Amino acid sequence: MTWNKQTLIKMLMTAVSGAAVVSASLPARAAEPITLHALMEDVPETKIIEALLPEFEKQTGIKVEFEKIGYPDMHDKLVSQLTAPQSYYNVLEVDFLWAGEFPAAGWLADLKPFVEKSKYDLSPFIPSTLDLLGRTEDQLFLVPMYNYSMGLLYRKDLIGDEKLKAAYKTATGK
Repeated sequence: MTWNKQTLIKMLMTAVSGAAVVSASLPARAAEPITLHALMEDVPETKIIEALLPEFEKQTGIKVEFEKIGYPDMHDKLVSQLTAPQSYYNVLEVDFLWAGEFPAAGWLADLKPFVEKSKYDLSPFIPSTLDLLGRTEDQLFLVPMYNYSMGLLYRKDLIGDEKLKAAYKTATGK
């Protein structure tokens, strides 16, 4: 897939949208710059977005500083930050696998009031991606950064092959 610069800027805006939505709904403070601290997974997508931070800052006035860590360390780092009395981070990259755990524990702010107040447009998101992240009529805790599809591919001819079924049953007892 080829992505143009404007699409990547939009991805960046989405990546920091939770905090940006909150920031947009706060009263304006003259001459006080906004710096957001983001904990991100150290993957190529993050590096691409990070390269666009200067342009994002130019367009929005919001500075974003990334801390990148590997996926195996993310959950522990997130939990320690979310359970601390105060977190250094304003923006967190949360795997959809934790989308139930974090809101249920009360660790994330409900973004719905901020989305409504700022009129942030959620229509570009596939509704099922918002639902996967735990969106309800009353609450929204996470906004997707990007969607990666998962699926199962199989060959019907092999699944339906009676000889293979018999061999599998002989080998496994199932």
